[in-house]
Amino acid sequence: IYTLSLHDALPISISALNNYEEAQKAFRKYIDLSGDDYYCIMLANCLMQTGKKEEAYHLLKEKQNLAIQGIKDRGMRGDLWSFISDIYREGGYYADAMRSVNNALRITPDSPAHLVQKGNIFLAKDDVARAVTTYISAAAREKDPIAVLVYAASELMGRQYMMAALMFLKMVTHETDNPEHVKAYPYIAYCYYVLGLHNRFAENLEKACQYTPSVVGELWQNELMG
Repeated sequence: IYTLSLHDALPISISALNNYEEAQKAFRKYIDLSGDDYYCIMLANCLMQTGKKEEAYHLLKEKQNLAIQGIKDRGMRGDLWSFISDIYREGGYYADAMRSVNNALRITPDSPAHLVQKGNIFLAKDDVARAVTTYISAAAREKDPIAVLVYAASELMGRQYMMAALMFLKMVTHETDNPEHVKAYPYIAYCYYVLGLHNRFAENLEKACQYTPSVVGELWQNELMG
């Protein structure tokens, strides 16, 4: 679930919106036929993604407990609470989002994914300090911390918290046992580029060109043409 993309903070594309609209129709039809509360949560996600916040909120409030009760596996129940939390967060219902992710953490307290979700809520509220400490806790519980560190950096970059993102990206470069650690350099260079620290930018761009030239080409295609 952890990915790094400079496009994460961009608005949902028209094609994605169309997909959510089409998915709403399918979920409504399936719910009518089956009465399955689980798919009400999926429908609520589609509604929230397409700006139908009030309808999504009321559907979640009505169906979330019923959907959870229908799942026997504890881990899956925790995952669903975390997903419900993310839907609330998407709509700006941060108190409900926090309650839901805390429900997930009560079921599986050491889940890196649930801790990442909690960090996302703090970040959405611009509580950067608590977001950072929560992301670090998530990374400490992950067998391969690079995935969490890179994801956290991506989220912070998307909200223009470049110094905080740099901290996570530099932590990635220290994970030298994992060959993926070199993929942090183009994003470190990007942070310095945005911050206007040209010497640091050039230094890390050189490393990025050495290790991941294709990523450099994607990030600075126009600037480096030819």
